Amino acid sequence: LKLDDEGVLFISGDLVRKRLEISIGGLNAIIEVGVSDVKVSGLDSLAALKLLQPMVGESSVLNNTATFGVEPDPLAFSLTLLIKGKGDEVKVHNEVELSLTLKDVGLMLQVLAQMMEPPFLNFPIEDVFNINCWMNTIVKPVLDQYGMRVGDPNSGLVLSNLTVAVAQAEINIKCISCSSPMMLELEEAMQSPEGVEDATEVANMFLDYGKDLLAGENTQSNIDRTLNEAAYHCPHSPSYQQNFPGLEYEEMKPAQTNTDYSFLIAIIV
Repeated sequence: LKLDDEGVLFISGDLVRKRLEISIGGLNAIIEVGVSDVKVSGLDSLAALKLLQPMVGESSVLNNTATFGVEPDPLAFSLTLLIKGKGDEVKVHNEVELSLTLKDVGLMLQVLAQMMEPPFLNFPIEDVFNINCWMNTIVKPVLDQYGMRVGDPNSGLVLSNLTVAVAQAEINIKCISCSSPMMLELEEAMQSPEGVEDATEVANMFLDYGKDLLAGENTQSNIDRTLNEAAYHCPHSPSYQQNFPGLEYEEMKPAQTNTDYSFLIAIIV
């Protein structure tokens, strides 16, 4: 793992190497999948950053915006992908350099942060760098026995609005060693205007999915639990415990589902 002064992160060597033996519907094959030489560039391409900006008419909502990957330094990811397959009727060896370039990635996050006046006004200077003490000044939500919020959903610290979008995405495939003619065709298709348009659409779909995960119930639950434990980790709080083990909650039983993965495996194969 190496990060240079130009904002380039490089992980050399094999990151993933898997060997699978598959036997489905008369198809017997050994498949090897590998990912190596991962590179991320443009990490220093932050063009605009505004944090904790008050919003007109919203006393407890703070707006945060950032833009990454602005020309001439787009945000770029690249890796070497290896797919080898050998079986009764198939023999495949494709090794490609796969890269994704993101231009003008915009992020906006609105945060609801309701602070309690007495802890804030009486905040001692010696704990100014203690994040738990700052969390202790925020209104604490009521949690049930499972550690899940009950009551007002818009109180305390809430990720109220998150938006992420990319203006243009490009996927490039460069064959190092390809036995499949389709890989060469795919290499040309990805460089066409239609390929760029499709890549941008797919990239925004993945960003939307990631946004939904980040702003989902699990993230909010972790924030709520942290708020309820903050007082026990803050030195000037009356509830402070030096070796506080953490609050305990009952474990929620997952719903029982019977999922058949054979169809998915058949598609992958």
